[in-house]
Amino acid sequence: MMEALNYFFISWVDPRLLMLTAAGTFAGIYIGAIPGLSDEMCQKLERHRPANLAQAARLDGMTPAALMVLLAHVKKSARRQSA
Repeated sequence: MMEALNYFFISWVDPRLLMLTAAGTFAGIYIGAIPGLSDEMCQKLERHRPANLAQAARLDGMTPAALMVLLAHVKKSARRQSA
């Protein structure tokens, strides 16, 4: 049930996010350097090291706000790498 809700939330936020989840979007990203994430969320992400946003969304205690911060950071990093 919870996994279905996470999938619904992810697809509702941004359908392009589903494409981002196929790739290893967190490869080489230092979670502690992302502004806007609480210390607790940074620790949780560092401990579990999700490979993509879909896995991050499944973590216990992950908030929609934290997912949006991660999404913005991933998109920003992708733009920097393509430029």
